[in-house]
Amino acid sequence: MSGDGRVSPADVATYRQFLANPTGAPLTADAQTRCVVLGSGTACNIVQVSAIRRGLNVPPLAPLLSSAAAQVCGATRP
Repeated sequence: MSGDGRVSPADVATYRQFLANPTGAPLTADAQTRCVVLGSGTACNIVQVSAIRRGLNVPPLAPLLSSAAAQVCGATRP
């Protein structure tokens, strides 16, 4: 865990190694806390790691360059 406040693919690999072998690849208390991103609790599990991994693969939203590209609800039109 790099500890820079950002999640990297290397961090996800560390979490996956922990899940595959929890006694051979223990997490620090800080890494364990940062793993929990959904709901409450303290368990670093496959659901948490999957959410982190998916977050890395989501492209940023492109900015709207014109109002023609904006989504408009039909009910708001006159």
